[in-house]
Amino acid sequence: MTSFTDLEDDPELTAETELEDEPSPPPRLTTTHIRVVFDGEHADIGEFDVYAYNRDMVEHEQMAIRSPEKWPPAAKAPIAWLNYLAYKAAKREKYLPAGMTLSQFSAAAREVTPITVASPVKPTDPDPEDD
Repeated sequence: MTSFTDLEDDPELTAETELEDEPSPPPRLTTTHIRVVFDGEHADIGEFDVYAYNRDMVEHEQMAIRSPEKWPPAAKAPIAWLNYLAYKAAKREKYLPAGMTLSQFSAAAREVTPITVASPVKPTDPDPEDD
């Protein structure tokens, strides 16, 4: 059985890396559908799925360019970025109580997760050889 002491001596596990010097890959949102779940004090809001629009992503990017200390780029803060997109979409769809701020949303949401939604299948013409 391997102990923690054995792992501490493994040079691959203890090698120091300079993560800050490595370029961050750009964030990839493979789907613009986001699931949001509230419980506890905000259980009345419940669970819902929202669709983030391109304008939400552009708005966040513009804020990150203007004020990077307040709005870090999505690559540096992907969870904050996802929360921003979910908040904007949930606010637009009127899922949130009036006056709820992004900070309140982020603190209250139990889960904010990108989800995969099956794309509708485009019907195809019948194969002429099947006749």
